[in-house]
Amino acid sequence: MRTLLLFCLVLYGAATAAESRLQAVEEAEGAGALTRSESVAYRLLSLRNSPLLPASFRGLPQPVSRLGTGLAVEARLLLETAHGSERLLLQQALDRPTHLPYYLISPSGRFRIHYHREGEEAATEEFVVAAAEACDHAYSLIVEEMGYPPPPDDPVDGPEYDVYLYNIIDYGFTTPETTVPRPGYPLGCTSFIQMDNDFVSTYS
Repeated sequence: MRTLLLFCLVLYGAATAAESRLQAVEEAEGAGALTRSESVAYRLLSLRNSPLLPASFRGLPQPVSRLGTGLAVEARLLLETAHGSERLLLQQALDRPTHLPYYLISPSGRFRIHYHREGEEAATEEFVVAAAEACDHAYSLIVEEMGYPPPPDDPVDGPEYDVYLYNIIDYGFTTPETTVPRPGYPLGCTSFIQMDNDFVSTYS
């Protein structure tokens, strides 16, 4: 019954010019066709252009979003109490990208910028270098000048903080992973950033 309701809702959304993927998922949740965990996971997968998003949603348009970090944080919180297929779906929405074979270490040595050189996921060398320099500048401003603590170390792909450049429908967002409590930051987490690979479709 839920599958039939979801199918009907998506068909209705496809006939509505203003409909977007995120709106269609939210409407499906409101109608009871999706749980909250499914809704959050599907919206996050939509921003990532993931093939795990049901084809009925993928066929809808999606304007550039700035919702990624909020969705990733909520997905991480929901994961703590989720079970079965919902837990698997949330974990897939939160997983790191694995399809970017190249990387550049930023001039400071603090960031590892993952990217691709071919296809729609490709980032130009100029863009990758600019992203690395921007990350270093942000660290210098936020940590060294403003005094905020540096992000916790994580063991993935070396000691550097990981940034993944590929074709997403968002400017960029941060995904929390393992909780690493520290004085003043009891909910601190390791994390990584996913960022659009060219900003061609963003208003920048």
